[in-house]
Amino acid sequence: MTQTVFANPGSGASNATLGGLENFTNHTVDALVDEVFMFNRVLSKAEINQVCTDLSDPTIEVDIDIKPGSDSNPINLNGKGVIPVAILTTDDFNATDVNASSVRFGPGMATEAHEKAHWEDVNGDSRADLVLHFRIQETDIVKGNTEACLTGETNGGTPIEGCDSIQIKGKN
Repeated sequence: MTQTVFANPGSGASNATLGGLENFTNHTVDALVDEVFMFNRVLSKAEINQVCTDLSDPTIEVDIDIKPGSDSNPINLNGKGVIPVAILTTDDFNATDVNASSVRFGPGMATEAHEKAHWEDVNGDSRADLVLHFRIQETDIVKGNTEACLTGETNGGTPIEGCDSIQIKGKN
């Protein structure tokens, strides 16, 4: 949770507004501070609203690996098969939290080809990664694309997104 503190600098006052609470001096705030923004002037209501709006995107950036085991991630546009894509578990994100049925891949927003994902440690870190497969022709990846992205949600409904580089093969 982000708390934004708005104060009147230069006024000599030690009071500030925190989350709508005016004059919270002599109050203890038991919380973790995630981000602090300090301005050398009083912000207008519109500027305050913009700061709060900018902070409201809850999308989690996830690490993905297209064609695990390949560094160049070649995609054959003439192929009729599937592209494996792994959502990686990292120190900051647990791939087991992903709602696999919500995941879409590529410009065509392709769905999982087998209607089920599986868990596998694709990068050798002893943690379960979520592996999904997408039909090449449903991804709408085209010649000239240099990366492909996926979107989805966690089981709690928080949006996720991640991208990886690709190398196009084939004539389409």
